[in-house]
Amino acid sequence: MAEQKELVEDKDIDDEEDNEEISNYQLVNLIVGQTSKLQYDFLANTLSEVKFTSQNSSIASVDDEGKITGISPGTTTITLEYTGGKLEFYITVNDSY
Repeated sequence: MAEQKELVEDKDIDDEEDNEEISNYQLVNLIVGQTSKLQYDFLANTLSEVKFTSQNSSIASVDDEGKITGISPGTTTITLEYTGGKLEFYITVNDSY
């Protein structure tokens, strides 16, 4: 059985200096049953209150700490909302091999 490694990639989608919202997104690939912790350490100085939500929790779930779990194959978005902005994580979950 081949092991699939998790892919996390940061991409800038908006370089406007006047924009107070951090305009980044992250791509995360998982297999069904795999878990991963979302990376948002670069926001540590701006976080006072955070809230994670999954657009489709039947594909990927997320807990209050940012730990995601692949539930079933598909794609979804997990949003991290914090005081002053939000960060989106685009999640793809594939069948295990």
